[in-house]
Amino acid sequence: MSIRAPPTLEDRVVYLHPRSGWYLHRDGARTLARDGLQAEQLSRHRASESEEFGFERLERAVTFLMEEHERLSSEKAELLDELVERETRITSLEAKLEHERSLRRTAVEGVDKILSRLEQLQASATAAAGSE
Repeated sequence: MSIRAPPTLEDRVVYLHPRSGWYLHRDGARTLARDGLQAEQLSRHRASESEEFGFERLERAVTFLMEEHERLSSEKAELLDELVERETRITSLEAKLEHERSLRRTAVEGVDKILSRLEQLQASATAAAGSE
């Protein structure tokens, strides 16, 4: 029969919540930190791990943010190009619309002149028929 040392606090605890002081154990249990010395040892151990993890995490986050910034910048440039193209197209279509409106006004004026002339001819024909 072998004698095993009882598990240390570091072996049992997965996480120490810094504000509340609750330990989260590997088996899912939670206990409140009562032994200041053990908590201090654990927090020093966790601090060195979290500094390494924190730096790696920060480095990944910065890399991700830089890639997202580049992607969004290129997407913004593409959208601005598309916006310029649309503005150019809108300007062109507005010019065409104004030209078509001008043609319509000219056509309406021409039709009005023809109708007016027809009315004059009709009035003349009626007057000539009445005088006979």
